[in-house]
Amino acid sequence: MPQIAICCRLYAGELRERLEAHLEALKGAGAGVEIRESAMGGCAFFTCALNAPAEPRAAGALEELFRARVAQAIAETVVCEFASGMIAGRLRRLRPDYTDADIEGALAPAERALGRLRGEERLFLVATEALECLWERERIDVDGFVRFRLREYKRRLDDCLHDAVRRYELGREQQEFIKLLRYLIEHQEASIDELHIFPGREDSFEMRDRNGSSVDSEYLEAYVWDLAREGCVDREDLLISALVSLAPLKVHWHFDRSVWRSQVAEKVLGRRLVYCSGCERCARQRT
Repeated sequence: MPQIAICCRLYAGELRERLEAHLEALKGAGAGVEIRESAMGGCAFFTCALNAPAEPRAAGALEELFRARVAQAIAETVVCEFASGMIAGRLRRLRPDYTDADIEGALAPAERALGRLRGEERLFLVATEALECLWERERIDVDGFVRFRLREYKRRLDDCLHDAVRRYELGREQQEFIKLLRYLIEHQEASIDELHIFPGREDSFEMRDRNGSSVDSEYLEAYVWDLAREGCVDREDLLISALVSLAPLKVHWHFDRSVWRSQVAEKVLGRRLVYCSGCERCARQRT
């Protein structure tokens, strides 16, 4: 009668439910299955026993299925319950200088990156290694299995973590840059009260004052515009440079937002930015 002994300190209740669900299916194949549970020192101990038919071929097939079902229950518990703690722990080792807020901020993109790794693939990686352990010996410590095994699964986790850390740090740098730009605009004297941003030629833009006069050449060096025309400067970078130089009190955006919407300008300007709801010039351009 094959038996598998399982020790589990964390998520024992979830593991028990999965063992019961997976082993229940064996009863329909004519096998008797028993799960005994005990507790000691904060750990739960499960003994899963299979009463297979006497016929050797059927007994052998059922034993293989029995081990595979137990391995699947362990794998689901690891992937669904242990994964978040594994990610957080490995993240702290990867970035020991991170504050709790940084850890929390990086966990969300890490879990999204892990979500792009298909659930079936994650389960397969863990279940395959769990099954190897169960063929080596008929006992397994789930917490030790998570800590000391799962090399390929952890490698995939680390790939997701590196991607998440890169995304988080880029986002954090952008937020700090936006804070700096907002500070520069809000703490200098406005060069112009009202600035209008209109579509220009060849995917560019024009800046005009409330009277319709161009303000381009007055506040930006000519070489900057030359670089922009040559495609060496991104138009959004050029726009932000102009806004920081001008520090306008109000900016009227005359672009169709489906054509160009500057999220950086929105964050930097805040309530200073107003979208045109249909002025005479915009009406003429749309006809």
